[in-house]
Amino acid sequence: MTHTLKNIPLLLIFLFGSAEFLYAQTAVGIKAGTTGIGLEVVNSLNNNFNARVNASFFAYGRSGEVEDDPNYNYDLDGSVKSFGAVVDYFPFNNWFKFTGGIYYHDFLVEGLIQPSEPYEVEGKVFQPERLGEITGQATYKSKIVPYLGLGVGNAVNQNSRVKVGFELGAMFTNNPNVDMQGKGMIAPTANQADTFEDAMYSFKLYPVLNISLTTRL
Repeated sequence: MTHTLKNIPLLLIFLFGSAEFLYAQTAVGIKAGTTGIGLEVVNSLNNNFNARVNASFFAYGRSGEVEDDPNYNYDLDGSVKSFGAVVDYFPFNNWFKFTGGIYYHDFLVEGLIQPSEPYEVEGKVFQPERLGEITGQATYKSKIVPYLGLGVGNAVNQNSRVKVGFELGAMFTNNPNVDMQGKGMIAPTANQADTFEDAMYSFKLYPVLNISLTTRL
């Protein structure tokens, strides 16, 4: 992974380091969607191609108690960090575009489940600390992923300075990797990690839906 990350600056230089890029029409803006909230820089390469770099972030957390036998507490946290280098192709030289490129996509969901009350089995009472806890993480095996999409909006179009854009696509992530660890009497439940991973085998795409607001410099 370290070797792959070292290649990202070389790719960015290849895409955006030319004199044509440095002196081309430029736009900057904000974006929001399934990759989080972030910033974007757009440069025109010619009448049919734009190059874009962007970065976005999203974090989510939730905790609570579920009534069961016994009741249990849960704590769930998720985060998404994405850095993209993509090229837009405008086949009709207007607002419609096809997009392709790569993303560094760091996706992580981790959680904790632990009983919140004693549990009785055949007259024996087991306290929550003896019952134990289950922790787990879900992430993608590779953080460098290809991306394809389509959308509307050309941030460097001369019609107006401020533009609104819309983009729909997918990152080709492969299925998530699930790890679980257990403590106490419920530790064997962690062996179900492979079952959860198999259940998500079909989820090999991360959907991308973004709305952007940009201004031409």
